[in-house]
Amino acid sequence: MGESRIGWRTAAVTGAATVLAGSGAGTVSWVAYRHLMAQAGVARGVIGRDTSKPPEADGIYLPGEVRPEPWRLDRHADLHLMIFGDSTAAGVGCTEA
Repeated sequence: MGESRIGWRTAAVTGAATVLAGSGAGTVSWVAYRHLMAQAGVARGVIGRDTSKPPEADGIYLPGEVRPEPWRLDRHADLHLMIFGDSTAAGVGCTEA
């Protein structure tokens, strides 16, 4: 059976390529992270931080009511809306239900 041998130069080149690829991936990840954090800082400066409580999400808001009523089959609503994700943005731009 023939054994496959890797020479020291091949191993050195492979090792150097691995180090360079890892360094490049790390650098790209760091640059992307810094870019996204800078964008988040700008967005926070423009939008600000809202500390008020967002409207209650579960139920049906009737005209003139402050709190929602639980939904029931016999209750008809003109609008059905369901949003998935981005719970950290709850209430941003939403001042009344």
